[in-house]
Amino acid sequence: MKVVILLTSAYPYNPGEQFLEKEIEFWAERGDCHVIVAPMTAVGESRSVPAGVKVDLTLARINTRAQRFRFGLAALCSKQLWRELGMVLKIFGFKPFCVMKALQSTMQTLLFANGIQAISEKNGRADVAYSYWNDILSFSALIAKERGHLRRVVSRAHGFDVYAERRRHGYMPLKWQFSQSYDNIFFVAKNGWEYFGRTYPVKRERMAIRRLGVDTSGEGICASSDLNEIQLVSVSSCIPLKRIDKIIGALACLARRLEQNKCISWVHFGDGELMDSHRELAARELEPLGVRWKLYGAIPNSQINAFYESNKVDIFLNTSETEGVPVSIMEAMAWGVPAIAPDVGGVSEIVDAETGILLSKNPSVEEIAEAIARYWNISRDNALRQRVKSKIAAEFDAKKNYRKIIDEIIEGNPVS
Repeated sequence: MKVVILLTSAYPYNPGEQFLEKEIEFWAERGDCHVIVAPMTAVGESRSVPAGVKVDLTLARINTRAQRFRFGLAALCSKQLWRELGMVLKIFGFKPFCVMKALQSTMQTLLFANGIQAISEKNGRADVAYSYWNDILSFSALIAKERGHLRRVVSRAHGFDVYAERRRHGYMPLKWQFSQSYDNIFFVAKNGWEYFGRTYPVKRERMAIRRLGVDTSGEGICASSDLNEIQLVSVSSCIPLKRIDKIIGALACLARRLEQNKCISWVHFGDGELMDSHRELAARELEPLGVRWKLYGAIPNSQINAFYESNKVDIFLNTSETEGVPVSIMEAMAWGVPAIAPDVGGVSEIVDAETGILLSKNPSVEEIAEAIARYWNISRDNALRQRVKSKIAAEFDAKKNYRKIIDEIIEGNPVS
């Protein structure tokens, strides 16, 4: 039986990586592999994992101050750091931030490489390390492989872990150094696949686009509201990157020009550092204009789907500064709900003129408000909603997409 180590940022612990909740179900159904989930951090309560999937907390437990000091010293003498500093000086010149980031990232990479080796050896040498992000843990796995503790290393790549422009000074530590070494890199978006291929010295034949997915087995389509009202939904973390304040500003802008007999309702799912300030802003800007709103905080994906099933939803809103191909949009569109979102990352691969409105990369509140106004009536069209649902079933079906990538990871099938 093959041993697969699934490297995550926190899953099954919070926050984030909700999309793994669906993928892990398909790993669990395989009878020919032993899956070990290894999160980098483990805080609070764990989400449930399917029977047969093991959670190993080695990486979270070794990330102590003493170990960081130990591997910081090791990093100073490592070939990885000095190779990285040479690249940094050549491309960026002397920037103290980049130098310190290179040291910190090398320390983390060496630290977690030791942890991955320990997990592998406990399980009789793992066949594959599957990193959910093309970041530190994937680099660590490559070092463990170089040392003979793993047979293969594969990685997904989303958005934050792909685009250098999203990082300070455009610097992604160690990416140049390790990009050629993966057995496979699986991109969730064509946009990311193209960017990575022209930016990093990667072997093209080892790159492939492998979409995330959602459950498309249901036949239901979310009901729409009456013409004198509109129900809007957004799902994201409440962090600066997601620009939820733009949604609030757009709804206020729209409400000021609405006829008196029309009303707006907005529901947001997701928590984060800006939750309290968003609540204060919504109370200040929206309540005097009669806009109904509710910020639910973080809830399980199953409850979000239950919301679509039992409520009327007209439009899904996304205002993020960066994205891969958002699972939150897939989930809404699987219920036939059209989307309005900015043209960033791989968003244009799911939102287009057939399924919603693609905004500019940095839309103003007026542009967002105008898009909602344009779609006020159109969003209720049954043919549109069926078209939206059909796109998700064709391109983002969880069963099809996850079984395909799992086959390739386990069997080491050629990428095409």
